[in-house]
Amino acid sequence: MMQRARLVRRLGTVDIALIVIGSVIGSGIFRTPAVVAHRVPDAVLILVAWTAGGVIALFGAFVLAELAARNPDDCGMYGYFRDAFHPIVAFAYGWSALLAILSGGLAAGAVLFAGYFLSLTGLRLLPAVVAAITLAVLALLNALGVRQGANAQHVLTVLKVGALFSLVIVGLVAPPATAY
Repeated sequence: MMQRARLVRRLGTVDIALIVIGSVIGSGIFRTPAVVAHRVPDAVLILVAWTAGGVIALFGAFVLAELAARNPDDCGMYGYFRDAFHPIVAFAYGWSALLAILSGGLAAGAVLFAGYFLSLTGLRLLPAVVAAITLAVLALLNALGVRQGANAQHVLTVLKVGALFSLVIVGLVAPPATAY
C-alpha cells in the first residue's frame, strides 16, 4: 500500500494560534453589530443572539477539534469528508470551498476593509479596486512563502484583536448615549 506524502511542518504553535484567532475573529465583527443593533431594538436580545451564536460556534469548534484529534494528518476538512463519506464528496467540498465558501469570505472581508480604508484615508478610489489590490497583496505575500504568509497573519491578527480591545475600552469608558 502506498504511503501518503507528508507536508513539512514549517509553522509553530504561535503561528497556528494566530492563524486560528485571525480566522475565528472574522472581519464581520466590525460590521455585523451595527446591522444587528439597527434591526433588534432591545440590547438584551442582542446579547442573547451573540451569546447563542458564540455557543453554536463553540460546538462547531469542539466537533472539529475531535476530528483533528482522531486524524492528525495534514488533511483538514477535505480529509474528513474523504474519510467519512467518499473521495467524490471531498472533491466536491474542495471545489466548493475554492469557488464559493473561502473566496466569498475573502471578497467580503476585502470589500469591508476597502470601505473602512477609504473612509479613514479620504482617498477617492473605487472600493472594488482597493479590495482587488488588497487581495492581490495578500496572495503575493502567501505566494512568497509560508513564513511570509504567517508573518502577515501575525500583523493582521494583532491589528484585529487590538481594534476589538480598543472598541471594548471605548465602550466601557464612554459616557452613556442619550439617544439611539
